[in-house]
Amino acid sequence: AEQNRIYSNTARGIYAPFSNATILGNTVYSNAIGILARNGPTIGNNLVYANSDYALYLDDGASDVFSNTLHQANGTVLVILGTAANTSLRDNILWTQDGTAISVSSDSQVGFKSNYNLFFLEGPGAVAGNWQGEDRVSLQQWQFAAFTDLNSLAVDPLFVDVDGADGFLGYS
Repeated sequence: AEQNRIYSNTARGIYAPFSNATILGNTVYSNAIGILARNGPTIGNNLVYANSDYALYLDDGASDVFSNTLHQANGTVLVILGTAANTSLRDNILWTQDGTAISVSSDSQVGFKSNYNLFFLEGPGAVAGNWQGEDRVSLQQWQFAAFTDLNSLAVDPLFVDVDGADGFLGYS
């Protein structure tokens, strides 16, 4: 799936069940799950926002996730589960207002790599990550628990006008 605008689906915007799947340059919004991927696909340069449950849901396999902007007001921005060992995250913007930026289940922690990401934890209920079943509220707590994201930052990405002239994030 490349260069698509996908929106308003009741379940998921993009479903990639195959190991050789490539999901690049899409705009995905207003679904229950923005992208649901299985068996280790390559996911890059996507804008995923305003989904009700998850922006990105990885299940099984070693996924390569890079240069995405993932915005989730509540719920979980990125969930990794189902023995998704050796997942690699780099150069992503993970933005949540009242949810969890990254949640990695205990069966998916083997070989997990994450670095050079930007965490924007906007609201008082925002959590950087969930590791070993416990919420790690700040980026520093996440770094100490997961031993990852040492070069990542927790700052505002400073988008020029995130909701545009019409007052809506993305398309209206």
